[in-house]
Amino acid sequence: MPRKRRSEDVDGMVIATSPIKIKVEQFIEETSSMDMYIPALDRVLWGFVVVFFIGLTFYQVFERVTYYFIKNPLTTRRSYETLSNMYFPTIGVCNKMQLKASSIASKNPDLLRGMCSVLDEDTSNSTRFDELDKFDDVDILDLYRNSIQSADDLFVSCEFGKSGSCQDEIRPMYTPFGLCYSVSPNKTILRPGPETTLSLVLNLEVHEIIPGTVVEPGVVLSIYDGASSLSHYSEGIHLEAGKVVTIPVNEVRKLRLHESSCGSTKMESFSEKEYSKAACEWSVSVKQIEKECGCIPIRNPIYRGVFDNKNDHTDNTTEIPKKKYKKWKKRKIPRCTLRQEIECVQEKLNIRPHIDDTVCPDDCEDISFSSIVFGGKLSASEIVSMLPSDWEDTKEKRLAAYQKALEVIPNRMIPVVRNVQQLADELQLFVKEASEIFGISDKFNDVKCLSLDGRSYESFINQFYSYEPTWERITTYLQHSLARELNSTALCLGLLLNDKGEIDDTVTPVVNMTLASIALLQLGQIEQSLGRANFNYGLTMMHETTRRVVLELAHPLITEVRECVTKMYDNLERVEEIADDCRLIFKNHYTPLLEASNVHTKTNPSSESFKLYTDYMKKVLGKLQIMKTRIRMNDWKDFNIDLKEFESLYREIAKDHVEIEEMLKLRKTMVTDIPKLAIELSETFMAVTESRRKFAVSTGIAADESFSEKFSNFSKCLEELHEKAPLLKKSRFIRGEWLSRLRNQVLMAQSYSPTHQYDVYGFKLENTLTRIVFSE
Repeated sequence: MPRKRRSEDVDGMVIATSPIKIKVEQFIEETSSMDMYIPALDRVLWGFVVVFFIGLTFYQVFERVTYYFIKNPLTTRRSYETLSNMYFPTIGVCNKMQLKASSIASKNPDLLRGMCSVLDEDTSNSTRFDELDKFDDVDILDLYRNSIQSADDLFVSCEFGKSGSCQDEIRPMYTPFGLCYSVSPNKTILRPGPETTLSLVLNLEVHEIIPGTVVEPGVVLSIYDGASSLSHYSEGIHLEAGKVVTIPVNEVRKLRLHESSCGSTKMESFSEKEYSKAACEWSVSVKQIEKECGCIPIRNPIYRGVFDNKNDHTDNTTEIPKKKYKKWKKRKIPRCTLRQEIECVQEKLNIRPHIDDTVCPDDCEDISFSSIVFGGKLSASEIVSMLPSDWEDTKEKRLAAYQKALEVIPNRMIPVVRNVQQLADELQLFVKEASEIFGISDKFNDVKCLSLDGRSYESFINQFYSYEPTWERITTYLQHSLARELNSTALCLGLLLNDKGEIDDTVTPVVNMTLASIALLQLGQIEQSLGRANFNYGLTMMHETTRRVVLELAHPLITEVRECVTKMYDNLERVEEIADDCRLIFKNHYTPLLEASNVHTKTNPSSESFKLYTDYMKKVLGKLQIMKTRIRMNDWKDFNIDLKEFESLYREIAKDHVEIEEMLKLRKTMVTDIPKLAIELSETFMAVTESRRKFAVSTGIAADESFSEKFSNFSKCLEELHEKAPLLKKSRFIRGEWLSRLRNQVLMAQSYSPTHQYDVYGFKLENTLTRIVFSE
């Protein structure tokens, strides 16, 4: 049903409003939804929704335009340039060793002893920091200023190309990692080449490290553009001592971020021009440490002026400039004590929490240098020409001063002593394990698994032969008489006998009837000779009992084989069929004699396997005996090690070093050759035991079980040796790098004494100008 529309007499109304208002009111009155008139409240709600979405549309358009075209422009400009010249980059060198043990020992030996006690891993955590309470009055800033490594100590040589020394271009700079140095040659490079090469020789003085303060000794090298920012402090190349390194600079890259993604913020210790993200993070982390530890840490940017100008302070003052740090003075926070530095500050520095970009914005401009590190072992001949003329005298003075620190630092905390003790522990463990595996004994002739009750294997086997001569007599008869006489018969049947009288099962049987007549003739002669034992070689020397056993085995062999060959000769059409039966008869009667022969031949100490095994074992046991009784390192325990003694005993030409080398030359013998021979001999003794059993069953003669038991024990012992000896490969001593580690520690020990060794780090820095990349 059609709706009734409401209508009014508009013409009759007095219109006092404008025509526009009339039209709006008319539109509102006549607007409906779903053909229904809507109340006034719904009209207001609909109006609000329409206005909201119109506003949301404008906001989204504005936000997208701002994001893509203002905050994050999509247009990136890159330019590649090959410059005709540029300044040589500045090199930052940070030695991880910040405090010299000798400096602290000369000033306060008790302080060094206390620091070592605190940093000792074996000290109880609950009490180890109590030792430092008595050093609360020590001026930590003064301690650091007088104990850090100076530029003269660190830089042995600094040369730029052919222009001479650059020692005057070395400047100290204080960083979150302590005192570092920058080398800025202040040179303009026209082209790459030898004339644009910076060569440095650094003396790391790793022996001066206070135990527990440095995890990985070395320096951190950074390359930057020489600006006053601290961005280069956050990353670098770690370099170890004792190497020569060449670092060519391949590419220089300059990155400029959009202003919306970078910026700066105010910092107490840095001016606006000095801002960098790394500097900001340093300041923020220091504030956090001040809050948590309740003191001012020594690695604080407020001390930059104190350390950077150390050489310029004639009064050696440790006061901080008042005008520059008024805000810090107002906070009145005490300087950290030594205990607070070690117990609290160091722990917080190791954590290094993440700092949000809103607190420390990214740098708007960043210049980075791409490089590749090439390194090798440092040779003293490479740097002799770069050392100062008084180097040996200077080195002797420094090492003499370090002797005071050696007297204070416990042996167990000196790195080289700890490393040597670790080497000694590995050697001792190897000697112990190898002695158990190979059975070291005071008697040189004792060979494990082949010695019995203090007697050698030769002595035992001779006793066995004297108790049971049957095996030797049968072997002699078989190899020198019977096997040779039966050779033609065996060939006729398609069998092959080797020199030892054994049947070669690898040969395919081929009947040879041309030898049948000869075989029958020889078999007849053998049968006649068996009837006259006194005239038969081999049977004459046998004991009556043994001779009877041999005849009981030989007679059936000869008679039955002769009958079978005759049958073959008479029935040529069935020769292959009959030959199979003949071969079976031959083997059944011949095998017991072979079993008896095996007992003798396989136990013979003159065989190649026994000789090799005995020789190898005697070599290993002899060297193990030397390692156990003569090598001094085998007695070192609890870090009771004299470095001078270690240096003298384990140089490459020293006696102990040579003996260890000889021991390591036998590693293949110990883990491969001996186990291989051991399992071979183990199988041999098992075969001997089985042959004795089979012979006893065939002849009805009971075998002496005591000898069978001994052969079985030999086999088990050799099998166990075969399983255990290869496990020595897991020993750290037997690995190839053990000797290299030993030689490295000898070099380290030499650096503790005034000898003609160079504890320095040499590297060259070359600049190769290729291109510069800009991005925005």
